[in-house]
Amino acid sequence: MRYLILFALAYFLIKTVRNLLSKVKIVPRDSVNPETDLSEPPSRIKVDESNIEDADFKEVE
Repeated sequence: MRYLILFALAYFLIKTVRNLLSKVKIVPRDSVNPETDLSEPPSRIKVDESNIEDADFKEVE
C-alpha cells in the first residue's frame, strides 16, 4: 500500500514539474522583442581620432 502512495506522489510531482517547465520560455538575451522592449537602442559613440596617439609597445622578457 505504501508503494502505491509513493508511486502516486512521484507521478504527480513529475507531472507538476513538467507543466512548470513547459511554461518556461528561453529567449536569447540580445534578441530584440518590440512588444516587451520599449527602450530605444543605444546609439554609437563617435570618437575623434585626431587626438589618438600610437602606443609604444615594449618587449617583455
